[in-house]
Amino acid sequence: PVMKFVALISGGKDSCYNVMECVRLGHELVAIANLHPPVGDELNSYMYQTVGHDAIPYLAECFDVPLYRRPIAGTALSTDMQYTQSVGDETEDLYELLKVVLTHQPDILGVSVGAILSNYQRIRVEDVCERLNLTSLAYLWERDQLLLLDSMISNHLEAVLVKVAAIGLEKHHLGRSLGQMRPDLLKLYHQYGLHPCGEGGEYETLVLDCPLFLTKRLVLESYVIEEESGGVFYISSPVITTESKLAAATLEHSDIDQAPAGDTIAPDALDTAVPIGSNRAFIDPISSKGPYCVTVSGNTFESLARELPDPSIKRPVSVLLQLRDMSEFVNINEKYASFFKGSLPPARACIQNPVDSTSEISLTIKYATSGSPVQGLHVRSYSHWAPANIGPYSQGIVDSNLVHLSGQIPLQPETGHLS
Repeated sequence: PVMKFVALISGGKDSCYNVMECVRLGHELVAIANLHPPVGDELNSYMYQTVGHDAIPYLAECFDVPLYRRPIAGTALSTDMQYTQSVGDETEDLYELLKVVLTHQPDILGVSVGAILSNYQRIRVEDVCERLNLTSLAYLWERDQLLLLDSMISNHLEAVLVKVAAIGLEKHHLGRSLGQMRPDLLKLYHQYGLHPCGEGGEYETLVLDCPLFLTKRLVLESYVIEEESGGVFYISSPVITTESKLAAATLEHSDIDQAPAGDTIAPDALDTAVPIGSNRAFIDPISSKGPYCVTVSGNTFESLARELPDPSIKRPVSVLLQLRDMSEFVNINEKYASFFKGSLPPARACIQNPVDSTSEISLTIKYATSGSPVQGLHVRSYSHWAPANIGPYSQGIVDSNLVHLSGQIPLQPETGHLS
């Protein structure tokens, strides 16, 4: 559905270009939000770009929407791939910021986030959005970075480098635009494997202009260059102003970098790469037998849950949920979600099927066969990459080189509409 959204803006190219994609797909930008260091220009954060944060009020002026800001009070406490809500974690600063935004603008339904490759960032934004009943809009997620860089340049996103932290990137590159840097970035990509969009932390940017800035653009008048250990350089104490644009710009249609039909998702598309090996994959229907599988039947979900081990102790990887009457699904699904909670719930299939002569519900649960952490795919954002899940399940869970998949209806990844 088309929705009003707030954009999480760092000042960099990714967050601004994702706003362009949201607008192109029909969503309405009504506010921007930003988390910034309590003091100083730069803060080493797992979650947020902070260099160039002085420009955020000017960007709000150019976007012509309200700005909501909050200092980053927390640090990275829950650093596992799957986020656990932790008081004092910097992720909770985002939760508090968006709560304030919703207090002032309760009709907001979506959150624009410029994540491209960081599962760490995506998972935490999705966790916050889920708690606030918001939809994460991540249209840059898993895009080909070479194509994405060219798409940004060709669609008139003007951004300059404000931090460099990689071999081959020097302080004289600061202040140069993406268009000017493209030959160097491609050369370093081929020589050293540099991420063309800087997803390895190689560089950060500040947006000066884009087609959504209808009347004003930013001007970086002057700045000081600071140096950190390891050959890291960044812009400090910038003097920023705005200037009028000669004419209103219109947002051009941008290319969508989709995989051709028949392409497969690489193993590293999972939250953690899993070596599948050369063995042939096969479909393994859930069996009700064996030490790692349990089947329980009854008339209420509560009665079944009392017979099951705690999911946080014994790790479920897939569930077959059978209902005598599918009209009870909504009620049962709510209780199911409260039991199988967490950022990586088991894969699931749900069918209407007479279980037996006395039971209304049956659960067949397959558990992890090793003590190692399971990996999986649990995407809750709208993107150009994969349909967001619409329930308390993961799209896929990997355990001992076996992939457990959930059922998938034909949803358009960008909108959530049925194809």
